[in-house]
Amino acid sequence: MQELKMGSELDDITEAKKRGLPPPGWKRNPLLLSLKRLDELLSERCFLATSEKSPLGHRIPALCLLEKTAHSMLWFGGLLFLMWFFSMDAPFRTFLFNVFLALTLDVILVAILKAACRRRRPGVTREQYEGSPQASNLSFPSGFTSRAVLVALIVVDHSHLFPLFKLPFVLWCCAVAVCKLLMGRQFIGDSLGGIVLGYLEYHLIVVPMWLSEESVGFFFNLLDNDSASWLSF
Repeated sequence: MQELKMGSELDDITEAKKRGLPPPGWKRNPLLLSLKRLDELLSERCFLATSEKSPLGHRIPALCLLEKTAHSMLWFGGLLFLMWFFSMDAPFRTFLFNVFLALTLDVILVAILKAACRRRRPGVTREQYEGSPQASNLSFPSGFTSRAVLVALIVVDHSHLFPLFKLPFVLWCCAVAVCKLLMGRQFIGDSLGGIVLGYLEYHLIVVPMWLSEESVGFFFNLLDNDSASWLSF
């Protein structure tokens, strides 16, 4: 009986792959499948820069450059450098440290949700990600979009920039989501998922847990003391 059950499950999985269906479970919900098909149909009309022959193919270098401005390694590396460079400016260092923690949280949540949903990227660019071991072939939710939304919300609400200088961050946030879609790196639903995730992260986690200047200063003092202890050995 157990062998028959395992055999039927394997047949079901094989048949699902042939029909392009997800494995048995909550992903087989008819409403979700209908939304997925609609999302794919609408997204295909937006894939205008997937290759040099595409209508916006001549814009691919600029779109790739724009996409990289939201890369996690660029942000983490830049924040670490700025925290070191402005180590004597306590208010600005506090702001940077909170942004660093927020982006760390975002990376963790995106990884968990991608592992749970396991939605593969659009077929037009899937091979680009499969050939790169450092890139994820899963697209929902969009980590680039959630990161851009999170940064934009933090800058708008917590920075002391003149309001006019906050506008570029909002425009950049929208541009990142659009460029990923134009290049066929993700579906519309992936971008919307990233926007919702970034918004929820900010309002439900970042705002309530925003660290004060005293808390951040205490952390860096501990770090300095530990470093001094290691150097003394």
